[in-house]
Amino acid sequence: MVIRKLAVRAARTHRLRTLLTIASIVIGVACVVAVDLASDAARRSYAAMSSAVGGRASLEVTAPGGGTVPEHLAATIADTPGVAETVAILQRPTVLYPEEGDRVRLILQGVDWVADPVAADFDLVDGAGVTDSKGALLDADFAERMNLSVGDTVKILSRRGLVTFDVAGLVRPHSGGALRQGASMFVTLSAAQRRFAAQGAVDEIQVVLDESSRDDPQRVEAVAEAIRPQLPPEADVHPPASRGQFAEETLLSFESGVRMATSFSLLAAVFIIANTFLMNVGQRRPQLAMLRAIGATRRQILALIYWEAVMLALIGTALGLLLGWAGAGVLSTAIGRLMQADLPPLRLSIAPFAWATAFGLGISALGVWYPAFRATRVTPREGIGQAGRTDSDGMPSWMVTLGLIGSIVAFGLLLANLQGRLQRLDRVLTAVVLLVAMVPVMALVLQPLSSFAAGLLAWWSRVESRLARRQLLRHRTRTTLTVGVLFVASATGFGLASSLIDNVQDIRRWYRTAIASDFFIRAMMPDLETWSSASIPDNLEPQLREVPGVTTIDTARFVRAQAAGQSVMILAREYPTEDYATFEGTRMTAREIRRRLIRGEVAIGTVLAQRTGLKAGDELELETREGLRRLPIATVVEDYQAGGLTVHMQRDVARRLLGLEGVDVYLIRADHDRLDEVEQRLRAISQPHGLIVQSFGELASMIDTMMAGVVASLWVLLVLGLVVAALGVTNTLHMNVLEQARELAMLRVIAMTRRQVQTMVFAQAFILGLIGILPGIAAGMGLAYLINLSTLKAIGHVVDFRFHPL
Repeated sequence: MVIRKLAVRAARTHRLRTLLTIASIVIGVACVVAVDLASDAARRSYAAMSSAVGGRASLEVTAPGGGTVPEHLAATIADTPGVAETVAILQRPTVLYPEEGDRVRLILQGVDWVADPVAADFDLVDGAGVTDSKGALLDADFAERMNLSVGDTVKILSRRGLVTFDVAGLVRPHSGGALRQGASMFVTLSAAQRRFAAQGAVDEIQVVLDESSRDDPQRVEAVAEAIRPQLPPEADVHPPASRGQFAEETLLSFESGVRMATSFSLLAAVFIIANTFLMNVGQRRPQLAMLRAIGATRRQILALIYWEAVMLALIGTALGLLLGWAGAGVLSTAIGRLMQADLPPLRLSIAPFAWATAFGLGISALGVWYPAFRATRVTPREGIGQAGRTDSDGMPSWMVTLGLIGSIVAFGLLLANLQGRLQRLDRVLTAVVLLVAMVPVMALVLQPLSSFAAGLLAWWSRVESRLARRQLLRHRTRTTLTVGVLFVASATGFGLASSLIDNVQDIRRWYRTAIASDFFIRAMMPDLETWSSASIPDNLEPQLREVPGVTTIDTARFVRAQAAGQSVMILAREYPTEDYATFEGTRMTAREIRRRLIRGEVAIGTVLAQRTGLKAGDELELETREGLRRLPIATVVEDYQAGGLTVHMQRDVARRLLGLEGVDVYLIRADHDRLDEVEQRLRAISQPHGLIVQSFGELASMIDTMMAGVVASLWVLLVLGLVVAALGVTNTLHMNVLEQARELAMLRVIAMTRRQVQTMVFAQAFILGLIGILPGIAAGMGLAYLINLSTLKAIGHVVDFRFHPL
């Protein structure tokens, strides 16, 4: 009880110091909560959309490359022993055009169970089943968001143009997803086939096994083997596969950045807490000595210091949890804009709050360990003076030695890695260990560096700068830790900021090369989870070619496939001229790339090349309608689409091998003297079909806007890390002023002006900043270089390092 009262009294006595310490904990904990909750929302969104199984489906029959399979196979497979039922599905991404508001991405599914949704593991929330080709069932949650109800008419885009359906009923799956989750509309199979020009074909056949087989992996495989001989060459049977790999790749890169920035904020908070409690112990040495004199044990002194740390940690953690919850909403919005997805509401779960609480208490315990250890070494005799001898002596020799060893080892590991050895070493983590190890080492250069910094101020305030330096050297441990906070914060801040700028510039350079056209016509942006997009009506291209001023038209089609054991995105284009065959990251000319693609070769993304070990001149194994085909690789290109897991093909080759049909995007080049006229004509042609026409400037602006929210979030996290460092400097200067109260009063007596006192305090801040920030910037340049090197694993190529002085 007495220990608690003493801890509370100490916190109240030095309120500014207490508030600054709590603020550093709040920032670290808030970052952890915000990042975890926002990432969880994104993952839940894509986990729901990537559900690839019907409620009890154990197998599915599909065609490689996103092709179709004959509808009649469903009845044939249903007679296979062990099969309970089959469900034929034609699924198409499309766009819904509401009466009010923006267009919405929608998944339309043609199925035969719409007349009786309850039998297909759905709850009929309202209305009735579909009995004709004009009716449709809507996902109940989606209908609620769109303010749609039974009896309404909805308009969607198909390959026949805009078509309408009447909402007959609202459904909700019993479990995680009887079929695909998310924004879904269900119509009869025949209606979907007619609207999307797929008569007699389906995208997949889901196979539900009987109860004796579905839970036995061997029986499932046996049924698959029995089904396989019944299939044509272009079809295959396999367990349901995940559809969210492309979104996962994009989300992983973002999470890496924000978690790295969060880690640096937590690291800075550890130094702040250590510095605060070192000040605390130094200032309370007389009190601690008196407690020891009246019989307090070292364990009780230790409990006193730790109790105060726990109290501040609990307050900071509680406030951080609330702030993190609010920040998670902002971060979730930024991620949703980047992923082009409507993320679900944030979910209150124990895990992120438990982790954040553990971090809050953990960094406090770690930061207070050394100050608490020093407090237990205070003796009644030693603690009579104002400043302890140990603070004047500086960092303990064992800590400096440990820092030297850690710095040498970490530097050696990085050097070996850069020379081609220790390839599995995490460069960024090792660099952070190097930065932390260098903090106690800075005690060795504190005196010469402070002398240099004070010398720079001599022309402005010789006396004040000398007094400022003397005060800092009187408390070497405190000064070293404050310099350490500035060093780590400036190094990590500069390193991450420089790398962030490099990565953004790399993305901009890529899209200005990869999608260089004057106009783009599409229904919506591709879905990042499957990279599928709503097809454009078939009758549009002849009208586009008749527009005066249009010089060339290219088409693009995105489709998922399996290649070299990886789930990849096939990007099939016409490449009408060599200007359309320009890529980043290759030395091959656009003319040569186009010639080889037309000949049947492919260009693959750098991530795919890295994961498979393939290079230009090798052959890529691609699952096609003709079986496994080996395609020559013309070149490897830098690509940010689909996480770099891309295969670029000429459209006629993709049509022959994969049965690819339809167009997702038109890429149009026009006479630059007639751009305004061409744009007006393109919009007039596209508007009746509900299509989007974008100029290159508009598309570039949209991509920049998508990145802006995420980039802003990273900048906020970096700024918060620098704020934590600023709190440490404020803490140190505040403590120095309090300890100099008698000296300052004496100096005022002998005619030192208030301006001179202020100059002396500013001189202390300048010396601290110069000693910590300049070496930190130099270290930050090295960290930025290492971060850029580490992008090889994430995006398949190294982002060029550039020095950014501003």
